[in-house]
Amino acid sequence: MRDRRPRHRRAGLPLPGADETSALARATDWSSTPLGDPSTWGPELSAAIRTVVPAGIPMLLWWGPELVQVYNDAYRPICGAKHPRSMGQPAAECWPEAWAELGPRVARVVATGESDHEEALLLFLERHGYVEETYWRYSFSAVRSATGEVLGVFVATTEVTATRIDGYRLTAVRELAVLSSADLVSAEGLVQRVEPVLAGDRRAVPFAAVHLVDAAGDLVRAGSHGLLDGGSALPQHVAGDADHPLARTASARTSRTVHTVDGELTAEPSPLGPLAPTDLVHVPLGRPDGRVEGVLSVGLDPYRPFDEAYDTFVTLLARQLTALLTDVRAAAEERARTGNLEVALRTNRTIGTAVGVLMASRRLSADEAFDRLRSASSTSNRKLREVAEDVVLTGQLPG
Repeated sequence: MRDRRPRHRRAGLPLPGADETSALARATDWSSTPLGDPSTWGPELSAAIRTVVPAGIPMLLWWGPELVQVYNDAYRPICGAKHPRSMGQPAAECWPEAWAELGPRVARVVATGESDHEEALLLFLERHGYVEETYWRYSFSAVRSATGEVLGVFVATTEVTATRIDGYRLTAVRELAVLSSADLVSAEGLVQRVEPVLAGDRRAVPFAAVHLVDAAGDLVRAGSHGLLDGGSALPQHVAGDADHPLARTASARTSRTVHTVDGELTAEPSPLGPLAPTDLVHVPLGRPDGRVEGVLSVGLDPYRPFDEAYDTFVTLLARQLTALLTDVRAAAEERARTGNLEVALRTNRTIGTAVGVLMASRRLSADEAFDRLRSASSTSNRKLREVAEDVVLTGQLPG
């Protein structure tokens, strides 16, 4: 098979422009590509290239049966590591990972002459050393000859990956923010309510687990989704002083830990494709007073890098969860305080009633009646409240 990788020479296509890609187009040995030497090109191809290469927006030209590529400098970053080999390369050779999706679309344009466009087409591209989830707004338009024959395809495109991914990540944050904790009585109950929210769009959160700090200072898994087996990475229980990423994260209080877990747990495949997450990030759920409620562990999308935007998203999830946990804890503490006060008031009322009963039945002063109650409590080794309840019910001191 003939090697179709373009070679370069000093002289070539006459094009204006001082940018890198214009220079590359001029230097490309087009005779080594299916397009042949520029001296053999028809006026349509020459005009199309002179339209595409100087353009200020990302533009690409696919020409001929092989859909040979010519693009401009604004399009160059889209190619990633495929550039500069991608200049003059047949499209299907340049983008094999996406051609099952792109090929039929281009074929329809060539066959019918009708344009094709999408606002957010999902494509998995390998242009930075890994398979990447990307989204594209594009328009494919036929380039015709004077007789109406379709000779090539103009491609105008803009990457909208950040907008699309930010959209579904922010939806997860908003849904967590509006979650009510008013009727919850425990942190464990809150986690059970939070997990379906996090699982609502597994593109945003492929898997997650929440470990809460128990009374002994250990970490206990209170909920999870997207996991077939937490394995050693996300076990049910981790001692607070263990040499484990979860325990270290809880001890650090403020820092997050990115951890490769390939082989340490079994996660469900990504909803985007066959790859399963192999990395997760642990984030401490730390309150402003320094107390750590637990650790949120989020599986990372195998089709996206863990960049600043991803880090911000995980941090927002942790802050929302911490706020909810703080509300639940505060409500529980308030209920406990209220309950203790009610018990104290009921006890005082019972003792006061018993004192009154003894004062009336035995003609005692208040101090004498209370001393009799306290003496009976000590003798019977029972609580003062219990003795008072007996007096109220029977009218007599026990024993």
